Amino acid sequence: MIIHGGPQSSFTDSFSYRWNPQLFASHGYITVQFNPTGSTGFGKELMDAVNKNWRLPPTEVLEGIKHILNEHRITAPITDDKKVTVLGASYGGYSVSWLLGHVKDGQFACFVNHDGIFSITSHAYTTDFSFGDEIGYGSPPWDPKGKELFDLDDPSLHVDKWNTPTLFIHGGLDYRCTLDQSLAGFTALRRRGIESRFMYFPDENHWTLKPANSIKWYDTVLEWLDEHTGHIAA
Repeated sequence: MIIHGGPQSSFTDSFSYRWNPQLFASHGYITVQFNPTGSTGFGKELMDAVNKNWRLPPTEVLEGIKHILNEHRITAPITDDKKVTVLGASYGGYSVSWLLGHVKDGQFACFVNHDGIFSITSHAYTTDFSFGDEIGYGSPPWDPKGKELFDLDDPSLHVDKWNTPTLFIHGGLDYRCTLDQSLAGFTALRRRGIESRFMYFPDENHWTLKPANSIKWYDTVLEWLDEHTGHIAA
């Protein structure tokens, strides 16, 4: 399952070598993308429903995965409940951080968190788009009302329940979701004794754009997925 960024964005019929589902599918993975609450293209009401409720789309991701496994199950040798993984970047990375603290131990084989968010409170102070958080939550994080809303959606407040191996990836020139967010998540899992890995691109920003770096990105991500799912590419 791949979760898009934004959160007010969407997966569309378009081509990019960034987060290209065909590259995962060609490696032998059943690859799923869907547009949860907050996505664009389905009306303003759905798009705005994510405001003050960033934790909602990750919950819908869990429901989507459950639906796929239970209602549209593919032949058992192909689909294994214990080999499901979730990947996300930016807001999708936030969703991965949220899921880390809200899934059962062993529920997922592993996660991939690219340029994500560890704490939306600290993110509000370091991002180059700080007013975006204030638009989404109605006030800055130091305001008592704002702090209550930020705390409700802050993944860092649930680190005591993080138990899933996670690969963190970050670009050194990312000013939207800054480097400290991935370092914090990586360190949190390490201190909890859970496997985590960190891949750093000093010359990339919020996106991995350089072709050689993109090849390294896919090689590393697919190796991580194979290692934790036991998948052997054909």
